[in-house]
Amino acid sequence: MFEEQVKKTPDHTAVVLESESLTYAELNGRANQLARVLRGKGVGADRIVGILAERSLEMIVGILGILKAGGAYLPIDPDYPAERIGYMLEDSGADILLTQKRLQGQTMGFAGEVLHVDDERLYALDNTDLDHTGSSKDLAYVIYTSGSTGKPKGVMIEQDGVINALLWRKQAYGFNETHSVLQLFSYSFDGFVTSFFTPILSGARAILLQDTRNPYAIVKAIATSKVSHFICVPSLFQAIQEYLSPQDAEHLQVITLAGEKADSGVIEKRLAGTDILNS
Repeated sequence: MFEEQVKKTPDHTAVVLESESLTYAELNGRANQLARVLRGKGVGADRIVGILAERSLEMIVGILGILKAGGAYLPIDPDYPAERIGYMLEDSGADILLTQKRLQGQTMGFAGEVLHVDDERLYALDNTDLDHTGSSKDLAYVIYTSGSTGKPKGVMIEQDGVINALLWRKQAYGFNETHSVLQLFSYSFDGFVTSFFTPILSGARAILLQDTRNPYAIVKAIATSKVSHFICVPSLFQAIQEYLSPQDAEHLQVITLAGEKADSGVIEKRLAGTDILNS
């Protein structure tokens, strides 16, 4: 689905992180190059590849590269303790880990192969689209949650479930190339999938921030990036409301609250011209 959108809006900006950005064609090309490297190492259907990266364009390229290779990605937050990182990699069976050079100290105990997504040598192969392999029943990603025993528990998500959710959201929100969508969820949570992939399957811009917990920084991004949509937990939105002025929210159309129970006062306190959805 992403490749279809690339053909429609190749030169439109797909993803922005502060002063950096990639067009749809650039993002697709780099992900294709990385995917070829991964395929050459045997990555295919149901092969789990770990990715441990800070919020960055390389993180996005890494996720897309794994998916384009036919594999499933295992997102690992760099802030996790070393014990949890090691457990997730061992329990999932991942034998390839994508990371960044500045994080290599956190991968010392990993027995598999480590590739740095910020190493330009990974982007020397053909950047055209790959042949599609596998089926919709193949794994898309694996998320680890806290288990009842205290050990993280891996939840395996198949591609067809992801595709259905994205198609529904794409139609429900009606995103197009005029929209800018602020993405605030960590990639180690399910909320990342719909809040990031829905806009880039629709021609919209996905706006990433390094600091996703600072309400002032979020409001600044809403204003300067002319954000039209974003999704967040109600407690964070309540903090954002303290800083958000009508001028900052001039282009804001829809705010979606999810992940927590929303207080009625938060929902009622809305800006003119902006809808608040409680999912």
